[in-house]
Amino acid sequence: MKPVFITICCLASLALLAPGQKKETGKPETVGAPPHSATVNAAELALELVPVSAGADIHQLTNTLHGLFGRRLRIVMEDGSQRSARNISIYGRSLILQDTPAMIGKIKKTLVLLQQENRSAARDDLVVVEYKTRFISIHDANNALEPLSRRVVSSSPGMVSSPGVIRTTGNISYLNERSILVLRDTQDQVDRMLALLKRLDQPKAQLLISCTLVQGTDGAEEARATKLVPEELRSLSPYRKFHIISTGVLRTTAGPGNKAELSMMGGRGESVRISLQPTAWDPSTGTLALANVNVNIQSIRSDGEPANTRQTFSTSTSITRDEFVVLGAFGTNPVFVILKLTEVK
Repeated sequence: MKPVFITICCLASLALLAPGQKKETGKPETVGAPPHSATVNAAELALELVPVSAGADIHQLTNTLHGLFGRRLRIVMEDGSQRSARNISIYGRSLILQDTPAMIGKIKKTLVLLQQENRSAARDDLVVVEYKTRFISIHDANNALEPLSRRVVSSSPGMVSSPGVIRTTGNISYLNERSILVLRDTQDQVDRMLALLKRLDQPKAQLLISCTLVQGTDGAEEARATKLVPEELRSLSPYRKFHIISTGVLRTTAGPGNKAELSMMGGRGESVRISLQPTAWDPSTGTLALANVNVNIQSIRSDGEPANTRQTFSTSTSITRDEFVVLGAFGTNPVFVILKLTEVK
């Protein structure tokens, strides 16, 4: 008789022990939840010896498998006699699986997954870190971390857990009212998440946009106009001199949905209203994108009521830090809109 056949016969004998018998394995077999019972013919059974990876807790794995698939088999032999056996047993560093081929396939597939979880827990100690957001919302921070989110094994040394149960949990959670993120993962993964948060959780740049409306004139130029009207406008306009209708400053930050408005009174009784949306700011180039820039000038009568004369101007553009930008001109006697961007340090 070949040695392999002898080994299988010995394993079969171990698997068919009566309920009251015990094995000498050096460590008592851990018993999970009471198994279900099933009656099967001996011809329908398969027997496999499945080794368990080094470092894995074979008794914990066996308990988990017992809870999922464990059952006591009543085996009907060819001569009509019956024997009783568990479908999952421990033999050294291996598991004896005795059941139908379909059931053995399910048990082996689950065993592979459990051993992967165990290897991850054994190899990578988890750390817990709290991060309090300062300049971005807790929801924006959580959304930014979504590509790094995953499930991690929650049972580890020092934690109380049900025997044989492997629990997993998300590696990111948050306390909304306190704006605190709780990161639970390996040190390397937590470091990646913290690095991303620190890049994003920065104060938004504070920007000053000066808005000046001017008209050309054939008369004397105001002293302020000499400083506020860029030379490019003088070279392109038929006018060499200008007077200022109104001027004002907007302080804003850039971002989707932001909107800034400025209302001013002109020196000749005009009501000036400027609105714009600073949509995106690039600090490396000092460029600010502006959308829906609307300029509205309404003449005011001597009694304080709006007159029929009204001038409007709309555009979208971008402006660069510390440079003048002439958006355009409108009206019979053209009104030029000049913007200048300054970053608040």
